[in-house]
Amino acid sequence: MKLKRSKGKLIALSFKILLIFSSIYLIIMISFPTITLFNQYESPPDFRIYITNDEDFKKYNFPGNGSIDNPYIIENFTIIETYYPIKISGVSKYFIIRNNVLGDGRYEGVLDISNVNLNIIKIYNNTFLGDAYFGSNYGIKFYKCSNILFEDNIIKRFFDSFSLRE
Repeated sequence: MKLKRSKGKLIALSFKILLIFSSIYLIIMISFPTITLFNQYESPPDFRIYITNDEDFKKYNFPGNGSIDNPYIIENFTIIETYYPIKISGVSKYFIIRNNVLGDGRYEGVLDISNVNLNIIKIYNNTFLGDAYFGSNYGIKFYKCSNILFEDNIIKRFFDSFSLRE
């Protein structure tokens, strides 16, 4: 008789331990998302892409030349910053933003593109992550832009995902 009670207690204790460890694992995974699972290329700390004229594309050594047939390609970056990891304004070159993880955006956002009216901007297969604890105010801002192709992106944890202004 004692053996049956011991087995039952042992199974119950094992089940409780399993529940506790599963709960701890889930809390850790939700609280501390592993960004590198999305993108294997992690950028150095404090790295941002700020482009304010056509020549700035060359500073970053992006592939392409900015023409319609060979646009600059911004890809495979993981940039976690509190103020716009990518900000592009006042350019006349063609460019593509793809396969990146841009995160935090706690105070501003993660992508800011402005004053780009003459060309096509392609933005696809990116992951945009807001602040994990509080959510972020803004995600992606397009100001005075036209011809934007925005598809197959993941956007998480923003109060306002888009700011579109002409």
